[in-house]
Amino acid sequence: MALLKGYPVDPRFCVPDISLEDSLENARPFRRVANVTKFALAAVAMAIRDAGLTPGREDRSRTGMVIGVTHGALVFSSQYHEGLLQDGPEAASPMLFAESVLNAPAGNVAMAFGIRGPVHTMIGEESVGAQALEVALALLRSGSVDHCIVVGTEEKSPLINNAYERMEHVASRAIPGEATPPPGEGAAAIVVECAWEAIRRRTSLRVPVVSVRCCHGAREGMEDFVARVVKEQLTSVGMRDVKTGHVILPTGRYREAVRRGALRGLGAGWCGTSCLDIAPVVGNPFGAAVLFQVSVSAALISSGDSSGAGLILSSGIEKTFSSILLGGSPDGAEAPPL
Repeated sequence: MALLKGYPVDPRFCVPDISLEDSLENARPFRRVANVTKFALAAVAMAIRDAGLTPGREDRSRTGMVIGVTHGALVFSSQYHEGLLQDGPEAASPMLFAESVLNAPAGNVAMAFGIRGPVHTMIGEESVGAQALEVALALLRSGSVDHCIVVGTEEKSPLINNAYERMEHVASRAIPGEATPPPGEGAAAIVVECAWEAIRRRTSLRVPVVSVRCCHGAREGMEDFVARVVKEQLTSVGMRDVKTGHVILPTGRYREAVRRGALRGLGAGWCGTSCLDIAPVVGNPFGAAVLFQVSVSAALISSGDSSGAGLILSSGIEKTFSSILLGGSPDGAEAPPL
């Protein structure tokens, strides 16, 4: 909700120093983790409290988690390899190595909250959060879990800033007007579960996840590709004429082409639709991007500030694209709530 209320924006898109003691009762074992893990721990703690989850021992194997990341703990990784290259194997830090692997956030979060169900790490660009949500929904529908925590997390580093500044310089010459917001950081987490599980727990249902589409490597023009995917997605769930209240724009590459394509795909349903851009607040947080977008959309719908369904769009430099539909009244669609 902080994204909606106009909280002060850090122009560097950095997360202020946070204390894990404010989020975790057992914070001590995680005091030296990388920021990408620290952000995930804090976000999951808030999501679990918001969802009213207090699993006992018998429930922990029925809780799963899927985390989406793009770069991981590059600061720790570069420090580890610097010591290894300069002073040999004896100088390599086990602590730095353990935190530098891409599934370190997932392992730490699972230990902190006693999650004993399936735990997965998805690696990709901005749309990886949609892939993580897709896997979580598959776990629910297969009966493997009763509820699943979906997380996106990212940290900044000088390596990331330098690499994307160089890439942006090349891309801006090739695709004028398609500048990407500067790298950001942070984490967002949501809890998804099937309706009957929420009823069993006597908790209120929130926002239905109607449909998730993840696509890779658009061969046609991005605008035409997005228009076709969105139109097919709406038709497949019986929402072709359902009012779309808002569209959350991508934080990555091809933002304008994706916006135009999505409005074309919405057809007559786009009239009056508001296009929301969270990039001025969070920059481009890569692996955390989609979960930030989902959180904003869900907050708008559940608070009544959106008059229709939410369409969440994500795209990356490799022409990956994802589209998520929240809310609405699909015909015959099984829609686990957030």
